[in-house]
Amino acid sequence: MANSSQIDAIRARIRDTYNVDLSAIVEDDNKIRRKIGDDTVVPIEIYEDGTSYSYNGSSAVVPDLETFSFGDVALDQRLYTRRVEQNLEEALRFSQSCLEVRQTYMELAKLRNDTRFKLEEFIRLDLIHLQEVAAKLYELPWLEAVDEVGALTSASAEGQSRQDVVTSMMAEGGTGTAYSGILSNKSVDAYISTAAQLAQDSASFNQAAIEAGTKAETTYRAGFDLATWIVALASTKGELAQLQGRLASAKRKADYLKKDKGFRSHRAAVSRQIAYAQADELTRSHSIINYNERLNSSGDLFRRYLRCLIERVLVVKMGLKDSYKLDIPLSNPPTGDILDLLSTWLVDVQNELSKYKRSQRTVVRSVKSKAITVSGKGGFGGALDILHTEFTIDTSTIPDPNSLLRGIAFEYVGNQQNPISLTALPPAGAYIPVDRGGSPDTLQFGRVFPLTAALDLKPQHADVFWNGNPSGDWKVDGLFEQNAGTLDAIVMHLWLAEL
Repeated sequence: MANSSQIDAIRARIRDTYNVDLSAIVEDDNKIRRKIGDDTVVPIEIYEDGTSYSYNGSSAVVPDLETFSFGDVALDQRLYTRRVEQNLEEALRFSQSCLEVRQTYMELAKLRNDTRFKLEEFIRLDLIHLQEVAAKLYELPWLEAVDEVGALTSASAEGQSRQDVVTSMMAEGGTGTAYSGILSNKSVDAYISTAAQLAQDSASFNQAAIEAGTKAETTYRAGFDLATWIVALASTKGELAQLQGRLASAKRKADYLKKDKGFRSHRAAVSRQIAYAQADELTRSHSIINYNERLNSSGDLFRRYLRCLIERVLVVKMGLKDSYKLDIPLSNPPTGDILDLLSTWLVDVQNELSKYKRSQRTVVRSVKSKAITVSGKGGFGGALDILHTEFTIDTSTIPDPNSLLRGIAFEYVGNQQNPISLTALPPAGAYIPVDRGGSPDTLQFGRVFPLTAALDLKPQHADVFWNGNPSGDWKVDGLFEQNAGTLDAIVMHLWLAEL
């Protein structure tokens, strides 16, 4: 069970994690305490005017996802503008990732705000409940039951007293009070006889008739009065029985409510402790349900994806124009609309590029090398001979000057019995060189076989040559074994995209 210091620590984490203004909450609570203490509470002011609730709303605003401008992202030369398709594919993936993360961010934002308001509500209601407990909320039902027991005890005593008076009046031979036995048969008979005799003695004529009439009338009235008292006694007994039943029930209720003070306090304490345990997990660092922390992480991930997307968009736009002469307009989208506008632009790019490529044709053109020269030894242990040759690619070999490279492969002409290996240094515009610290960036072609009619070859180094310009001088060196047969020429096959 969390103690007061642990609860204070949890509240502090709620404040720091979800920007809940604890000082304002405490001040609101003290404000109500003062009003209650001064007996100046006006319910309509509390309910309608919000005099006990301070909140400016700023802490519940969800942070924007797009926090930088489109122009803040610089062009990354390492992405190479000529790799249009690769950059476009990556841009589409990053766009999709951004959209997915944004959806997750939206769901987390709802959970975060819902959690934030519920935590604030819990803290406020918890402080109110502490006031209620101090005001004897849990003792009030028991105190009311004790008062009811006292009242019913007094009422039962009064009822018993009334019953005792009537019973004493009707008792034969009753003594002790002035009214004891006055309704007994003996007392009633004596009263009738006395009344009749008094009437007879007072009459001056017809004394016997007057005495008989008085006796009859007094007997009637005495019987009527007795019946009235009997009914009154029965009513008193019924009321007393009800009072005694209610008193017994009230005592049982009071006994239970005395214990229920503890039950209700314990139930409320359990709920309070569980609520603080939940709040502890909602604010614990790295908790899966720390929605504010997850929201911030999701926002950081989105912005990383968005930067990657913008980097690809920049090179895609340039590559489309440089390689395919496609100029698809794109103005710098404003912050807040970057993802939506770039996603729309990428749809346009896919559409235009797809239409453009329908007019492209991939062809294979083969070029024979110039004379081969052999000089020196190389390879493993210097056992192989080194060859040198060149290729010149111009409009005489490739009619379309706008042809774009897709890759190359080599074969050789001769009766050489073993595969040979080649190293090619393409012209600068044909490929994307890698900085080798001043050394030329050559491309390796291992296991080159004899020229065959089947042309069962695949383009090599397609990623390096993609959209390159093949025109220029190609320098090729290689290793072979002269003793294994002649080597008359090298044939270079170029895979080209032409309109």
